[in-house]
Amino acid sequence: MTQCIDTRLFRITAILLLAVMTIAGFAPRAEAGFIPSADAYAQERGQNMETVQQVLENRMVTKRLSELGYSQEEIKTRMSALSDEELHRVASSIKDIDVAGDGVGLVIGLLVIVALVALIFHFTDTRVTIS
Repeated sequence: MTQCIDTRLFRITAILLLAVMTIAGFAPRAEAGFIPSADAYAQERGQNMETVQQVLENRMVTKRLSELGYSQEEIKTRMSALSDEELHRVASSIKDIDVAGDGVGLVIGLLVIVALVALIFHFTDTRVTIS
């Protein structure tokens, strides 16, 4: 047995809630976030320059750059001409490089294959014996 609430307060509350929810649905979302200051890259310039210099000191990199026709003086001139933001992008790209790979993908792939083969053998009631 349900009892219908038929009061004026209930109706006003329901209409008010309906209006608020309708208006809230049309309100645009506002999001905030941090904006890096222009000096953020300038403060990290020394660290970024060191990261790039370590890569440039590698024999293979030096050899490849000389094959492309760049001299050490030209490389230093171009490095000093880079803006703070460009230097930061180069340094972050260098940090993101994974030279030999980490091998996790290979291990996960092998485990998935072994699990699939084991499931196939289990559902087909096949036994493998090594003697």
